[in-house]
Formats: sequence, structure tokens, C-alpha cells
Amino acid sequence: MQRNRFDRAAKDMLRLSLEPDGVFESDAEVSPDTQRADGWFTPDPARPPTRADLGLLWRMTTDACALQPFHATPGESEVSGCLRKLLNFRHILSLRSPTPPPPKLWIISAGRPDGGLEGFSFQSFEGWPTGVYHSPRLLFGGIVVTSELPRTRDTLLLRLMGAGACLRGALAELAALPIETRERAIAGPVLLRYRIDIVEGPAARTNEDEEFMTDTQEIYEAWKRETRDEGLAAGRDEGLAVGRDEGLAVGLARGRAEGAAQALAQGLVLVYEIRFGTMPPELKTAVEATEEAATLLAWLRLVETSSAETFAATVLASRAG
Repeated sequence: MQRNRFDRAAKDMLRLSLEPDGVFESDAEVSPDTQRADGWFTPDPARPPTRADLGLLWRMTTDACALQPFHATPGESEVSGCLRKLLNFRHILSLRSPTPPPPKLWIISAGRPDGGLEGFSFQSFEGWPTGVYHSPRLLFGGIVVTSELPRTRDTLLLRLMGAGACLRGALAELAALPIETRERAIAGPVLLRYRIDIVEGPAARTNEDEEFMTDTQEIYEAWKRETRDEGLAAGRDEGLAVGRDEGLAVGLARGRAEGAAQALAQGLVLVYEIRFGTMPPELKTAVEATEEAATLLAWLRLVETSSAETFAATVLASRAG
């Protein structure tokens, strides 16, 4: 369970980083016996690249690739299985018409997989940073050891897929970045989702979970401050607009209330979509049309703790009444 949670977080960060620039498929089927790759990305040359500021991840994904993150260090058999899946995948793709670009494999490992590196003769290459290893040419593979990467912004997103001291350091660096930076936009929603996952299962918490909650507290508080500040800003704008007609003091009071409601609605939609995926249009319309901050706060607590079905039924019943 623990490995699945963090591996899923890594996959989500890869999807959010790469999807704007091409086709990213999660859990791509790579052989007739339902073997799957965590991610398969093919850049679209017709789309202007948006990920050129993502450093090493941009360099790794300039061509088609399969991506396999491991929060726990993979053993020899897991590295072997990844390479076998890749060769199967390349063969299956070669039979399609038209033939897609054959992918390279990138294994992203939190720790150093000594057996796999040695057994398949992975080597560091000049011009690539420490922690990046390439297989012999006809195995089409690469391994990124996140704990060995240089602590620079170019490697930050990849180190956020690491573990232990590497992850803690990356989280501290992320928290120090301005909220508007690309890394915060990509990683913030993913981290919020996994905080919610941990909160929902207190009985299964591990020491690593506790460390993660502590290390992401500053980022979580920044998200709450951002939501509040957006509400206040919207309130000021609305207050100034209506103040021309009904008095500045009354206008500002009304504007603050409406701005806070708008910010709460936006935050509620974000938490819903982190937990459950895209919010259905009818439900989103009902949330965004709600002007009572107290109601939205109650719904925000509900969406953090209930099922999607319970939340939807509560909101729609309230609006119907």
C-alpha cells in the first residue's frame, strides 16, 4: 500500500508535467498478457513545448518514452521485468499502422538498484548529471537514481519522486519556491491529494506518512493562504465595483463575502478533482452557484471525508430544495 501511494504520486506528477506537450497514457498495456507501463509519453511536434523549463525531465522526454517510477528500490528481477516489458512494447508498436515512435524506458528509482545496474551494464554518460545511467544501446533503457541527482532546480520534480532524505530535501526546496512557479503548480495538487489519502487512513499511518505530513505542512498552509488571498482580492474588486452604487463600506462587505464564497467554491472543486477526478458539470454548476460561505465550508469538509456519491447527493439535494 505504501509503495503504491507514492508511486501513484510520481505517476501523477509525470502526467501533469508531460500531458500538455503530447500524449501521456497511464498504465499503458504493453503486451497481450496485460503487462503495463506506469506511463507512456509521445511528444507532439505540433504543440509548442511547455516543459522546457523542467530541466532533466524535459531532456529525458524529448523523444517517446515509457516511464516507471519506484518509491522502493527495484531489485534485479524488477529491472529485468521492466526491460522485458519495454522490448515487448516496442515489438507490439512495430506491428501497428501507422507505427508510433518506439519508446525508450526510464526507470525512476528512489534508491540505487545495484543489481540491475551491474547486471545489465548500465553506465553513466558524459554530459548527463550524476545519478543518470544508460543501458547498452539495444536495451533502450535508462535509470535515474533520485537520491544521487544534484540538488538543483533542474532535478527538483524528479527528486520529489524519491524517498527519505532526498524527498524531504526536495519538499523543503519546493516550499521555498514562489506559489506561481511551474513546479508548485504541478506538484501542489498531487501533494494535497496524498495528504488527504493519509488523513483518511489514520490506522494505517507509518513513520514515513508522519514525516510526509510534517514535511508538506508548509506547502499545505501556503495553499490555504493562497485560497484565502484570492478570496480577499476578489472581494476587494467586487466591493469597489458595487461601491460606486451603494456606498463603499457596504460594497466592500458584500464583495468580501462574495469573494470568499468564490474562493471556497474553487478550493472545493480542486479537492474534489484531486480525490475523484473531473467534477460532473451539473455538480460543478451547483457548487459554483452557491453563495453561502457556511454551506461551502460544510461541503468542503464533506468532500474531504465522504465518497463522491455521498457528496454529490448532498449537494444536489440541497440545491433542489
